[in-house]
Amino acid sequence: MRTLRFGDYGDDVKTLQNLLNQRGYVVQITGIFDTQTTNAVRNFQRANRDDQGRLLVADTIVGPKTWGALTRGSSPNVITTSPPPQPADNDNRVVLVGLALAGVALFFLWN
Repeated sequence: MRTLRFGDYGDDVKTLQNLLNQRGYVVQITGIFDTQTTNAVRNFQRANRDDQGRLLVADTIVGPKTWGALTRGSSPNVITTSPPPQPADNDNRVVLVGLALAGVALFFLWN
């Protein structure tokens, strides 16, 4: 991955934004390294360490050490999800599935 900083754009910025979201640093997936992404990167860097166990430098530049911390233990281009639990046969339980899209929660009701 290339080194990213404020003002960059492209699919690799989307990958960065996805990884930040996976780790709890919520940003919109725009493909633009904007102020929201900058703040999330800074917060991530302040809270995480590199492969040598040293705190990352909170410079908001996503270079090899920050990419390494973001991708450690996962594939940078894959978002994994678990399948929803299956209700028992002939069970009339209601299954609620919440999807968050653009800040709006949608709920589907299945019988």
